[in-house]
Amino acid sequence: MTEPIVEAHASGLSQLHEQTLRIAKVEALVNTGADPLAAEEIAEGLGLPAVPFADMWKYGVVFTCSPAEVREFTDPAYAPIAASPTGPLWQPAAAGCVKPGLREYARVSEREDEFGRCQLRKDTRIQDTVAQFGEYLSLTPGHTSLVLWAVEGEGFADSLDFWNTRALRPVDTTGMPMLLPPGADAVEHWLDFPAQVAHLLGSRPCQYAPDVALVSRSASPEQLLELASVLGLDPTAWVTLERHYGVPTSFDVQVFADGPSTLRIAQPVRFNGYAGALVRFSGEPLLGLPARPSIAEPVHPDAQWPDGKLQLAFLPISHQLAVQLTFPLLPQATERLLDDVATGHQLSSAGRLGTALAQRADSSVLLDPGVYEAATALTTPRSKELLKRLQELRADGDPDADLAEPAATWGGRSERRYLPAEKRPNVRAEDRAAALERL
Repeated sequence: MTEPIVEAHASGLSQLHEQTLRIAKVEALVNTGADPLAAEEIAEGLGLPAVPFADMWKYGVVFTCSPAEVREFTDPAYAPIAASPTGPLWQPAAAGCVKPGLREYARVSEREDEFGRCQLRKDTRIQDTVAQFGEYLSLTPGHTSLVLWAVEGEGFADSLDFWNTRALRPVDTTGMPMLLPPGADAVEHWLDFPAQVAHLLGSRPCQYAPDVALVSRSASPEQLLELASVLGLDPTAWVTLERHYGVPTSFDVQVFADGPSTLRIAQPVRFNGYAGALVRFSGEPLLGLPARPSIAEPVHPDAQWPDGKLQLAFLPISHQLAVQLTFPLLPQATERLLDDVATGHQLSSAGRLGTALAQRADSSVLLDPGVYEAATALTTPRSKELLKRLQELRADGDPDADLAEPAATWGGRSERRYLPAEKRPNVRAEDRAAALERL
């Protein structure tokens, strides 16, 4: 229910559909019938992999996505409703569909009004696809109006836009009910449906203004008003909001700097059978590491960085997970980043000297009283420092006479500084000699 559907044209994707993919943060495009070359070109332009639809039904893939693996089963006599593949297009868009020949925990209905009632109760096959589908972050203002999306005629545009809007809405951090019914000519014959809509509105914990947003691509303003009259509703507008999915958990781990660290996790999702899942990691050991493929590889050969989190795929996934990760130190990460962007790299002469000194001496000596001040006082000024000082004075509006003073002091070429210990500034007299010796 959180996966969008976009329409491929010879010119690519529409601006609206490109925006949909960005908001949804999709990880791949599945080609369900577009020209393969066009699909590859669109995927390449978006920086995403393209997967043929036939590959989605291979044994190793389909069972990672089956709703039956995470759903808590109830009475089989009250299985969720599903649409027939040959029914009106709005019905599979509203309730989901069952692939012919594949046994699934759902019942196919031919009764039009049942699709209205089951949407109200969230008792549809498509709703099952978000069972235990957690939402750990959603930047939302709170609960929103009920959205009724009316379909007139064949309803392709309405079904597609309804599907994508529902895919982008928050799942459990915000109450945003969405229904996809046909127009007033059909709904007025649905037994007690207006009363059921009113009951849903009255059972919500807060008051909303307006209560319902009535939307359509195919219905005229007059048709929307007629549907509103049947249901006693007023149309409105709404916005989509950013959200991040996942059931969160936290754990402690002992991290080793020079080798692999074993992470043991009791993952929070309950699976009924064979299934797979993506697990994302974040925490202090990963802070400061750039989210790039070259940095993910030393952490784990199969790791990726979607959405700024380290991600691993587990198939099959068990309740207790154990995985070894190796967290690179910043010098190692720096080497890999430089290898990404340069054919070769080496330290400058000053860098080699600084590295050698750092290996021979303890830089913490600069924290001793007067040592850092001694180094600053004895450092020979650079021409860039003179230029910066002159620019600061000019910006402050100092007269030319004041600008001439630092220029005369520094001269055309800065001489190396020498100072007797007793003339050291900003250091106590008793610390001067000891600080110089330490430096």
